[in-house]
Amino acid sequence: MARLTDVAVMLTLVLGEQALAQSTSSLKKLSLDELMQVYVEQAKRRRFAAEARRQSRLITGSKDETEVLHWIEDVSNTEGWE
Repeated sequence: MARLTDVAVMLTLVLGEQALAQSTSSLKKLSLDELMQVYVEQAKRRRFAAEARRQSRLITGSKDETEVLHWIEDVSNTEGWE
């Protein structure tokens, strides 16, 4: 059985402190299984975002990045954009 402090830490990681304070009443309706599902989904999102940042940093400033960005500008139709 999870201790209350463990659940509080997990919820803070999942929702962030501010969201946790705003969502306490709706969270009381969730089972531990549902909370774990939310936690796992959020963890996957964080890992995906971290991997995207890592890959972005690897290519930043490279010749390939510059070439692709120029190509995108050349083929993009931005007429009428503000």
